[in-house]
Amino acid sequence: PHATELYIAGTASLIGEEVAHEGDIVLQTKETLKNIEVLIGNENLESYQQDFGFSLGDVEGIRVYVKNRNDLQKIQEVINEVWSDKSIMYVNDDICRPGFLLEIEGFVRKST
Repeated sequence: PHATELYIAGTASLIGEEVAHEGDIVLQTKETLKNIEVLIGNENLESYQQDFGFSLGDVEGIRVYVKNRNDLQKIQEVINEVWSDKSIMYVNDDICRPGFLLEIEGFVRKST
């Protein structure tokens, strides 16, 4: 069987070119999840001539990079609303852009 994979790397709270919800970890987490949902969704993938899309529930291999350890519990509360059934690796690390408080990566796969 053949599989199509899409890797989600370094997705964060970005609207256009700007950091969204600077300083608010809950809203940044929600915005990041929304960005992933758009990225892997039907509408975006159709623009790449793909006739399928994914949902947040399809994401595997999830890593959440957390800038401030003190934000971990708030991040987990939001993440668990979406991925309570997933194994998630949380990593305390610096984030590429000063205003970002977290980044999420993972992948989705569809067997064809």
